[in-house]
Amino acid sequence: MLIYLDAAMLEEPERKTLSRFFRKPFTDESCARVAERLPHLAQVYRALASSMPTWRGGTLLSQVHQAERVFQQVAQLGPDQLPLVPELVLARQVELLEELVRDHADFVHQRSEQPNQRFKLDADSSRVAVRAFSFHEVVFLTLMGILEAQVTRQLVTFSFTPHGGEILYNRTITTTMEAQSQLSLTLVLRDVITHLRHGDLTRTASILTLLRPELLDTLEDAFLDSFFSIGTYMARDASSSELISGARELCRWFALLEIVRLADEAGVIPNDALCERLELDRDLLNLVLADRAAAIPSNRGIYVHAGGCLSLGKTGLGHAVHCCKSAALSGEQARDLGEKFEKEITEYITRRVSPADYVVRAGFKRSENGKGKMYDCDLIIFEVARRQIFFIQAKWKRNSRTADLGDELNYWGGKNWPLTKGVKRLVALRQRLTEKDVLAKIKGALGDIRLTDQHILANSHYVVVHTLPSFSAYQIDGVAIYEWNLFRRLLQRGAMERSLWTGGPHAVAIVLPEHRHHTMLKLEDPNQVLDYFYTMAGGNLAQLPREKQDREQARYGFDLALPSASLWCRMRGNATLRVIRPYT
Repeated sequence: MLIYLDAAMLEEPERKTLSRFFRKPFTDESCARVAERLPHLAQVYRALASSMPTWRGGTLLSQVHQAERVFQQVAQLGPDQLPLVPELVLARQVELLEELVRDHADFVHQRSEQPNQRFKLDADSSRVAVRAFSFHEVVFLTLMGILEAQVTRQLVTFSFTPHGGEILYNRTITTTMEAQSQLSLTLVLRDVITHLRHGDLTRTASILTLLRPELLDTLEDAFLDSFFSIGTYMARDASSSELISGARELCRWFALLEIVRLADEAGVIPNDALCERLELDRDLLNLVLADRAAAIPSNRGIYVHAGGCLSLGKTGLGHAVHCCKSAALSGEQARDLGEKFEKEITEYITRRVSPADYVVRAGFKRSENGKGKMYDCDLIIFEVARRQIFFIQAKWKRNSRTADLGDELNYWGGKNWPLTKGVKRLVALRQRLTEKDVLAKIKGALGDIRLTDQHILANSHYVVVHTLPSFSAYQIDGVAIYEWNLFRRLLQRGAMERSLWTGGPHAVAIVLPEHRHHTMLKLEDPNQVLDYFYTMAGGNLAQLPREKQDREQARYGFDLALPSASLWCRMRGNATLRVIRPYT
């Protein structure tokens, strides 16, 4: 998560104005916004707006493999020697910005009178478009207070504010953990491919012909857990069977498509014979394809090629699954599953967590006709050794598409968005904790765990556990926020599955012993959690301040032509402006 809002930005119409700015770059409204809030950047922003006719809605010629011709790394700025990053990171920055340009082009054409008529951009116009979106992005982050800008003659330098630096560290660690989880699943699938090919005596069979339905049964459960947060209890609960049937079938298709992609095979033609042999739901697939047909290409999830061949293209597996969820799981079904998520957490703690570490109790809430602010606690987790009480809001949500900056901003604005709502309910509980009837409810919920009022008041903490992948391990108004896959690791003393990738043409993953922390991690302290996973990823806490500084200061630059430059400026070579910005 890179968007972390203060209270003022959560209020309407401020949030909606910021959202429109991000989604509709270089419009008259956006130019006016910059002129009002960031007047020192207004001339440059409007100059880029004037370049839009040369690339708006055009089909990009990708520059990922020529990233150094779009952006240049900055080695030195004033007296400071800045850290250089691998060229792969620069290419990734170009790739992410190209996705924004394509999404914007698709948005333009969906609203065009001639949506199927597109023009192709040449290399120069493609680079101008990517640079323009890079500038739009940093201006947006400056409006958010995450970056600040300094303008000196022909140079604009963007850097992180202190608040932005804290957010960057959080985002770097949590996205790394998410990537490691995805990598673990990828290693499992690669191992599956290796075993299937090892059993092919002819060494000529395709992966599709080697697959068996029993294997997809196993992977189906793993995908349900990873991408839907539907764990053992919810998956085995008889009353949930019909609710999750569509999600199960979707996971089956994605397991198949990802295996085929990792095996470097062309794709999948979903004919009747294949569907019957691997027990695949053709009707569900058709429903998903129809539902996603009108989406912009980057959000379709599954791509249909010539001859009806299906593939995941270059879309990340997690993003592809999340894009297709709503077609396999209705809003009503999702709400019903949300109510079962509390039971999932309870069963997990009861069956998988040592009772010497944590025990769980049912929650409580203010009656609907009660007085005062509405508080709500779904579960209570009691840490035995330190005798700490954790009041939990459990929020299971279906729509957990990997968020871009605009998504993050919009999520914050929803009154019923799980984080917003969950935090408000727990803050209300904290504010009313001294009331006698509230303390009585807590003692009643704790049952045989006997605590005094004073102990409860001095040792209570507040946590929202949710299923949104891009929002994890941070704190809002004294409430800790954890994504469920991370939180259950914490309950297991920071349990981490580890493997060693051997590399080389016949690379294999060697599974290492699971690592656990020697003591329980403090659930109330997300910063300690981040530091723990940082060290588990190979980081050195003693070097952390320097590495944070390097991460914040690593920058790249590009030149922007100024159409409004005078003839005299052009003759003197001052018709361009250099922009230097950090990686995000």
